[in-house]
Amino acid sequence: MGELAQVREKTWEPAVRAVPAGRTRLVLGDLDAVQVRVVSPPITSLTAILVDAVGGPRQGVPRAWTTALRRDLPGAAVAAVAAQFEHGLLPDCLTPMSTAPMDEQLERIADLSPQELVDSIDAILPDSPPASWNTALRNPTSWLAHYTAVLTAAWRVYRPIWAASTPLRERETERIGRAAVTGTLDLVLSTLAQRTTYADGVLHLPDALPYRSDLANRPLHLVPLVAGTRASIFNLDDPTQAWIGYPVPGFTPTTPAPTTTDVLTLLLGPVRATLLRTLETPTTMGALAHRTSLSPSRTTYHCTHLTTAGLITRTRTGQSVQVHRTPRAEALLNLLT
Repeated sequence: MGELAQVREKTWEPAVRAVPAGRTRLVLGDLDAVQVRVVSPPITSLTAILVDAVGGPRQGVPRAWTTALRRDLPGAAVAAVAAQFEHGLLPDCLTPMSTAPMDEQLERIADLSPQELVDSIDAILPDSPPASWNTALRNPTSWLAHYTAVLTAAWRVYRPIWAASTPLRERETERIGRAAVTGTLDLVLSTLAQRTTYADGVLHLPDALPYRSDLANRPLHLVPLVAGTRASIFNLDDPTQAWIGYPVPGFTPTTPAPTTTDVLTLLLGPVRATLLRTLETPTTMGALAHRTSLSPSRTTYHCTHLTTAGLITRTRTGQSVQVHRTPRAEALLNLLT
C-alpha cells in the first residue's frame, strides 16, 4: 500500500488502492437447511462507500457520491482513521448488524468504551495487528471520536440516497423470500455479485486475507448494499450469525427503481429471464442472441450463469452450439408463471 495522500481540511484524496488477492470460502452445506434472512442496516452500505472514498479497495461507488463525501468529510478526522479502511477490515463493534435507526447506531458507536474497541480489534487480529491500527490501540478514545465524526458527516451526505433506495431494498427482500420458499436459493447465490461465486454448497467471497468458515447451524443474513457495483462487506466470524453484503440489484444514481411484478424476472434478472423464456425449443447460441437482441459475448456470459444454475445445457453439434432448457428450468417456469 502506498503512502496516504496529503490531507486537506475539507477534501480527502484517497491513497493507492489495494487489490483483493483471494477468495474466502463460506461452507453452507445443504441449502434446504440454511436459515436465510434479509436485513438492511444503512451502516453497512455507508461503510462500503467510505472504504472506497478514503482509499480502501474499490467498491464501484459512483464518482459523484465519492466526490460529495470527500468534499464534506472532516479532513483531520479522516486522516486519523483512513489507514483502517485500506485493507477493508473493521472490527465488529464498528459495523453493528442492527435494525435500529442510523442516528441511534451512531450514538452507540460514539459511546463505545476504549476497551470495547481494543477487544474488538484483538478479536479479528489476535496475533499481530498491522501498524495501521497502532493509533487506535494507543489512543482508542480519540480514535473513536474521529471515526464517529467521519461516519456522521458521511451519513448527512448519504441519507437521501439511502431513502431513495427503499423500493429496491423491499423488492430484494421479496426476491430472496421467494427463492427460499421455492427451493431456488442456489440461483440467487450464484448471481449474488460480480466477484462472488457459488458452487457445491460453498460461497466464494473476495477477500484480501482469505480463509474458510463453516455456517454450521448459524442463520445467514443477506445484506443488500446501496453502495457500488463491486461492493462487498461481510462478517463470518460472529458465533451467532453470518452476514454477507452485496450490491442491491438494479440501483444506479440515474435509473429509477424497477416496477416489474414478474417473479421470474425478480429472481433471475430481466436478461436471464428473457433468455430462459425464449428457449421454448432447443436453439443455437447464434439464434438465441439474435432473438433476444444480445451480442454473442453477452449471450455467452448470461448462458454460462444459467448453466451453472442448472437451468440450461449447451451441446455442440458440428459448428453450432445447441441450448436446451433443463427439467429444472421447466419446473421453475411452471411454478412462477
